[in-house]
Amino acid sequence: MGSDIHLYIEKRNKSNKWEVLPLPEDLIPNDRNYRLFYFLAEVRMDIPWEYGGQVSNRGIPEDCSIPDGFIDGSSHAHTYAYLDEILALPWKAADLDQCFFYLFFRYIFPRIVKDYNSYHFEEDRSIRIVMWFDS
Repeated sequence: MGSDIHLYIEKRNKSNKWEVLPLPEDLIPNDRNYRLFYFLAEVRMDIPWEYGGQVSNRGIPEDCSIPDGFIDGSSHAHTYAYLDEILALPWKAADLDQCFFYLFFRYIFPRIVKDYNSYHFEEDRSIRIVMWFDS
């Protein structure tokens, strides 16, 4: 049995409330990369690694727009990060700069989001990636 990552990407709207950022489901990173899982949230690797847990143990934000019941009760390692944090992580040093998760948020995501009129990509902390894992 393996572990999976689940992402819920949301944006801050003009009323300063969080709402889901609708993206094509088939583009959202969901590959099983246990090194990535450990890098982000200390999930799935049993050996200590200096790059582990970059955004771990934050939980689900209280103001999150995730609907009740959306997250399965068997999920674990709930955490989140803002887009600027994700992009600033030591991807190259951890030898993860070619993983789909990083490539998606660095190169694909900005091209997709440009089409949303209500979003200003240059704003810091206006995009949040909520993530959790299951086994």
